Amino acid sequence: MKQARELGYPWAVVLVPHQGGRQEQSTALIELLDTLNIEKVYVLGVSAGGTPAIRFALDYPERASGLILLSSAPVWDKKPQKLPGRMGPASVVNRNYLMWLLSPLLSTDLWAAFKHYLWDAPTT
Repeated sequence: MKQARELGYPWAVVLVPHQGGRQEQSTALIELLDTLNIEKVYVLGVSAGGTPAIRFALDYPERASGLILLSSAPVWDKKPQKLPGRMGPASVVNRNYLMWLLSPLLSTDLWAAFKHYLWDAPTT
């Protein structure tokens, strides 16, 4: 957090507890927002944090300005009998040299898009 402020980023990072399921984490986040008197937030869910972020957006849509999911885990009501096999690109594509060769063709200005949604998006 200190590093983010020193770099001039105007947002805060709040990590919810690792205990409990997605419902408990969603509830913990709403309790934190109420305590801090924060009305609306953008919720970022990374990996397994995606499911509590989705739960928060579904349970409290009036408190979510937006939902950002990054490599989010899927939401399963119950553990599947068989986990899915490999997901994503073919393993031959996941080689450093090949990705290095392709990177100029695939690059996008993700940071500019992220800044646009944070600062330029209309507020409600």
